Amino acid sequence: MINIVKKVVTETTKKILENLGIRAIIKNSIHFQERLLERFNTEDIPQLERAILKAFEKAQPNGQAFRYTHPAYKITVVVKKLGTNCIELVTCWKTEEGVEYA
Repeated sequence: MINIVKKVVTETTKKILENLGIRAIIKNSIHFQERLLERFNTEDIPQLERAILKAFEKAQPNGQAFRYTHPAYKITVVVKKLGTNCIELVTCWKTEEGVEYA
């Protein structure tokens, strides 16, 4: 189970380096890990990684929580950008047929 969380962080870090040229540091909270395991299956992982990448791009480095919902995948991630190259993953969920988890 923890391998899924590790894979998400590793793959997202690689994508940030490839797409943005930034060596990112990604921290994940216990809450994020629990929600990832509870709400996502293996097929959703690449979409979650893309949502995290977009949240990294759009969040401001002010330490405040930033909520990003990917318009195509309906996956929401909440992140805190802790500088130009560091984010903390706070929580995540996906919207299914009009039901949104918070």
